[in-house]
Amino acid sequence: RAPAEPQARRPAMATLLARQAAAFRQEHGIPETVSRRRAPPPSLLFTPQEAKQHDEGAFAAIAQRGLLAISVLEPDAAASAHLFHGPSKDRELLTHEENAKLNGELRHLMNLISPHMLSRAAQEVMEGLLQRYDVHKRNVDDVIGCVLPYHDSPMFTTLVQGLHLQGNPRWSWLQTLQDKPASLVRAALAKYCLRDTSVLAFIGEKVAESAKVHKAHRPLATLFAAVWLDVLAGAKAVGPDRANAAWKALQPALRRPHLGDLFHSALVVAVALGAKAELDEHFRAQILERLARQVTGEQGRSASLALALLLQLQGGAALPEKVVQSLSAAGHAAVLQTLRSGVDCQNLLVSLLAATLQKEEAGAPAEELP
Repeated sequence: RAPAEPQARRPAMATLLARQAAAFRQEHGIPETVSRRRAPPPSLLFTPQEAKQHDEGAFAAIAQRGLLAISVLEPDAAASAHLFHGPSKDRELLTHEENAKLNGELRHLMNLISPHMLSRAAQEVMEGLLQRYDVHKRNVDDVIGCVLPYHDSPMFTTLVQGLHLQGNPRWSWLQTLQDKPASLVRAALAKYCLRDTSVLAFIGEKVAESAKVHKAHRPLATLFAAVWLDVLAGAKAVGPDRANAAWKALQPALRRPHLGDLFHSALVVAVALGAKAELDEHFRAQILERLARQVTGEQGRSASLALALLLQLQGGAALPEKVVQSLSAAGHAAVLQTLRSGVDCQNLLVSLLAATLQKEEAGAPAEELP
């Protein structure tokens, strides 16, 4: 029979093991505290009592079914099927690098299902993300970005109840809806965007993400245009912060007319900015350059109209050289023919005439205006 271990050695050994565990956590970026009891995530599909009746496998099967249906509408979503296979992982035990990779995959999937979040299939996928990956705690920005276009829906109100907003200043104002559940009407959302540019910039970031991956998103496009119109109506000035937030969304959206609604929402915001105030010369030039490149494309009529309106609103500012080059490449006659009768394009005509005269003075061949 082995002799009993001396009592004095046990605390020392426990201390040594604790130090080794702490060193391992620090080396691999694992949080110091690991919760022993996991609080139940919010559910979009079930009451709390019903959710308790489903195990991990059941939630994975629900998400797989939803993903299969969503893949008919968004084929790229099928590549995320691996997220719902095999046993789930405790994210608190993953390294920093592993969590970063996982966060990218979760963000990508939520961006893909966002245009369809009012469908049962998309909500089944979100249910799997909530139950399997605790996205309501670890990916709050991504969850809000996915469902914010549906801010006045019961789904959004339900999801907000379970979000962990503590320590997140951008979304701290949503805690009011947690204390007293209610629909987030657009007027209230615009008020917070007017107060905090970071919320307005966040909506623009989601527009930019959709545009860069060439994904149409009508609910997001509608939200982007509507909130900007409300903000500009209540703002005293555009200001550099708002201009910067706007440009980060306008730049990619105005380059992709094939996205339809996102492109047209960018046109609306661009013209509304011009109607609000005299824009910074560099900012105005950037917008005009983007519009000029689209005047003969599939949305050429809309781009030409926005260009003419912006020039009228901005007092006939001289056209930047890149704009002149794009309009000349398109053909002045073709540009003017895209405009409907009754459109005030006086400043556009004056600018084109001035550019033509400058070419003639420089000895270069100039196009005749119609």
